Amino acid sequence: MTVPTNPLNILPMSFPIKIFITLFMAVFVTAMGAGTILFWRKGLTSEVRGPMSEV
Repeated sequence: MTVPTNPLNILPMSFPIKIFITLFMAVFVTAMGAGTILFWRKGLTSEVRGPMSEV
């Protein structure tokens, strides 16, 4: 019995697995988006406060 390189080939793409993958991707994309927005806002506010605090 040979093991395929793609682990998804071992499991049948049943309904619960599709739901799990969809939810995982949705949470991953949401976390990436929220992290990017928070990081951008944090960097923007620090850039704005930097010169003003020096003056």
